[in-house]
Amino acid sequence: MNPRFSVIIPVLNESANINDTISHVRNLAIASRLSTEIIVVDGDTEGKTIVVIKDKQVITIAGKAGRGSQMNIGAAMARGEILLFLHADTRLPDDGLLLIDAACGNPGRGAGAFDLAIDSKRTIFRLIEKTASLNVRSVTGG
Repeated sequence: MNPRFSVIIPVLNESANINDTISHVRNLAIASRLSTEIIVVDGDTEGKTIVVIKDKQVITIAGKAGRGSQMNIGAAMARGEILLFLHADTRLPDDGLLLIDAACGNPGRGAGAFDLAIDSKRTIFRLIEKTASLNVRSVTGG
């Protein structure tokens, strides 16, 4: 049986935080009870990020650098019904997978995004958050 989600994480030099990201996704999958596979595509042909991954269930591949090509490689490997592309430094809300699952059950929705939140107290980042959210809404019609 294929998983509901394929979470594809394109990486390059992310060895410092990849295990935290994988744990975050795995915990969300367990809490939501949605079957989820995690695919990490390393843009370093030597796989310097892949070699530090502790979760042996993660599907890994090293390839040519370039976020677009890495995402395409991950998508080609994916078995899930829903593809979720995630930056290695990104955290989803606690109910993120459930929200995505519900949105994908809504006819007419082909894509979506969460609002951006940056972990900083600096005022400039509030402006960046608002601008990014407005930009996404103008593109997705949300």
